[in-house]
Amino acid sequence: MDKVDISNIKNIKERKGSIAFNDGRHDYSFLVSKSTLTKRFITEPIVYEFNVDILEDPLLELRKLLEKTNLHFEKELKIKQTIYLPLYGKIKLFLEKAV
Repeated sequence: MDKVDISNIKNIKERKGSIAFNDGRHDYSFLVSKSTLTKRFITEPIVYEFNVDILEDPLLELRKLLEKTNLHFEKELKIKQTIYLPLYGKIKLFLEKAV
């Protein structure tokens, strides 16, 4: 896979939450919230195409499969106390360590 040609970056478009650009060979999008760079793959011509059946009720189908395999699940739920602490506040700055 080609690396991004940094010296040839052009067509930079800032959008809310993302930055799109290309390097003359490929199109890219940087997702700010996830700190993730994605690359657009052009798949022309189509090498192989197939139909996919979409289930009307996927949960029912999953239940049927689980009943078929004789899996046994614990019926009683054990709830653990959990606390989620944010890494940063509303202004997207890391909070200082509590004293």
